[in-house]
Amino acid sequence: MQAVPISFDRFNTLSDIDAHARIRAARERLGDRAVLLCHHYQRADVYQYADLTGDSLKLSRLAAETEAEFIVFCGVHFMAEVADFMSKPHQKAILPDLAAGCSMADMANLAKVERCWRELAEVLDREVETGIKRALTLLEPILILVLGVLIAAIIVSILLGILSINDLAV
Repeated sequence: MQAVPISFDRFNTLSDIDAHARIRAARERLGDRAVLLCHHYQRADVYQYADLTGDSLKLSRLAAETEAEFIVFCGVHFMAEVADFMSKPHQKAILPDLAAGCSMADMANLAKVERCWRELAEVLDREVETGIKRALTLLEPILILVLGVLIAAIIVSILLGILSINDLAV
């Protein structure tokens, strides 16, 4: 995602009425060329202008299905990055506030995430190993039984063959 900061300082002094009028005018001017995505937690005064609402992944998928040239993502930076990744080549994902972060996403650094994956792998490996051992424990008696039946069938067929030969000799 190409990060080009846009200064919103000049809009901070607008009254709510003027800000809403500017938003409506921009929406009118851009029409279908822009799609506005709002995450569920977005403020009501922004949310009211949303074309699409939902969680981050749903919004990115929906935006990629549109033909809008501009995808304006009212959410946090990683959501806009996903929208940009999933969008078509002619589409541009825009994050109005580049400083919009997610405290939960920012909590884990790379070292913590890698440690978490290692710990998960250890637990899952043990679970898979235990599952395989259980399956083998169940299969072992069944295999012994099947082999026993096969051996018994072979012995019976040999004995029947011997008896048939004896019947011919008599």
